[in-house]
Amino acid sequence: TGSNTGLHSLATYDQLTTNGSTVGNNNITYTDVINTVYALPQQYWTDSACFVVNPVLLQQIRGLVDDQGRPIYVDGLARNDGIVGTLLGFNVCVNKYVDNPSQPTTGAAGTTSFYPMYFGDWQKGFTIVDRLNMVLRRYDQTLPGFITFYGEKRLATSVVDPFAIIRYRSTGTAN
Repeated sequence: TGSNTGLHSLATYDQLTTNGSTVGNNNITYTDVINTVYALPQQYWTDSACFVVNPVLLQQIRGLVDDQGRPIYVDGLARNDGIVGTLLGFNVCVNKYVDNPSQPTTGAAGTTSFYPMYFGDWQKGFTIVDRLNMVLRRYDQTLPGFITFYGEKRLATSVVDPFAIIRYRSTGTAN
């Protein structure tokens, strides 16, 4: 999963069942959630390991039921200090900016892959690159008696250890 060019790609777990051609369909299963956790090497199962999940996928995970129609995650989504809580004992961070698990509308490209969930040790695998300098600019046209400044700072993100994070791929095949 690493590269000599400085660019990294993360390990990927593919869901077991394709989403088919139904718009908005997502066929995530309990086995997919378990397999995503076990696809990450166990040395990264630390206290800082966390799921980053799209809210649509989290709703579908919470809606999983067994053969008798009973919810699977009654105890699996305990609330410790917030609305989301944990999933399989790991913290969950809901992020609406990761991909939706399936195509929400028609007219999209046929066999696109979506990455609605990530799991890993974010402290070991990911970092924010911060520059020390900052540019401050003064606006000349402000209200009398006031001075307005505009601050600009460059930030970037980087994968430090590509083995510390795994992504879940959902195949969207809606036309």
